[in-house]
Amino acid sequence: MKVLFLSAWYPTERDRMYGLFVEKHLKAVCRQGADARVIYNEKVGLAWWRQMYRDWKYLLNSGWKPDIVQVNVNGRNALFALYLYKKYNIPYIIVEHWTGYLPLSFQLRSPLKRFVFRFGAKYAQRIMPVSANLGEAMQNCGLKGNYEVLNNVVDDFFYTAPRDTQSDVINTLHVSCFDEEHKNVCGILRVFARMKHNYPRQLRLTLVGTGKDFALAVAYARTLGLEEGEDVVFTGEQPPIEVAKFMSQADLFVLFSNKENAPVVISESLAAGVPVLSSDVGGIKEMITPESGRLIRAKDETALEKEWTDMLKNLDKYNAETIRESARKYSFNVVGEHLIIVYNEVAKHK
Repeated sequence: MKVLFLSAWYPTERDRMYGLFVEKHLKAVCRQGADARVIYNEKVGLAWWRQMYRDWKYLLNSGWKPDIVQVNVNGRNALFALYLYKKYNIPYIIVEHWTGYLPLSFQLRSPLKRFVFRFGAKYAQRIMPVSANLGEAMQNCGLKGNYEVLNNVVDDFFYTAPRDTQSDVINTLHVSCFDEEHKNVCGILRVFARMKHNYPRQLRLTLVGTGKDFALAVAYARTLGLEEGEDVVFTGEQPPIEVAKFMSQADLFVLFSNKENAPVVISESLAAGVPVLSSDVGGIKEMITPESGRLIRAKDETALEKEWTDMLKNLDKYNAETIRESARKYSFNVVGEHLIIVYNEVAKHK
């Protein structure tokens, strides 16, 4: 099976994290024996189209023609996939990660943009959002099609990282891009500052990542009287293998976002056997069960403090292996097999 990925986001030497979830989908199908290639460029307008066409011709002239095209994020890539479908009879599917369909971050107000997205979706043989919630939002925007949820992929080492939570300090972990409007990191810090004075054992909050509001969060923690290195630890950006180590040492993972889709960090936490406390936004409710965590309303700091405290007091009720088993659906093998089944179904009916 030859598969061509047309992607709006993809890791580069400049930014290895940009579209990393797309690269993992590609690796997942390659592990199943697919011959997958990717075309990605950052140009705009006609220059983008010309580069896409040159890259396509290079593949075709080298004797490589795909059986199916996977569009990663609708829009102009779907239009190029439609061109390949009409000219070469190569069917395409759309895998959707974009949060712009969701009410809190709606970005389809332009009539032209809505037309392009609906037109691209119209001819897709399958539309695969990474959460059912996202799929509902897409359909509410008028994108009709054959929908099926596709999970994001979690690296193998999250499943195998040994649990290491024997410290006298109870450690809560947060991993994000430090975008305050999106992630509400300051809300987490405010609640933690109240909790640490009222809890009978020493608490620590470890925050992994960086972003435009990283310095703001560090400064705000100081104003709350949180001692860096003792009460809170800001690690900065870390490669995935190091994130897995931080998760292996965490008693609890906390996410207090105002808006989300299907956060990979939650999948990774579950794969590491760590219970999750999160705001109930986007597709997160599809990821967490009573055995693996709890949900609260976004921006409800009273609920966050109550549930956070209660979960820490009842950590023995969460079984790491049970949580890990619930996350097997995010593994390379399971996601890769899912995509190969879809490819074969689509290719059969072209």
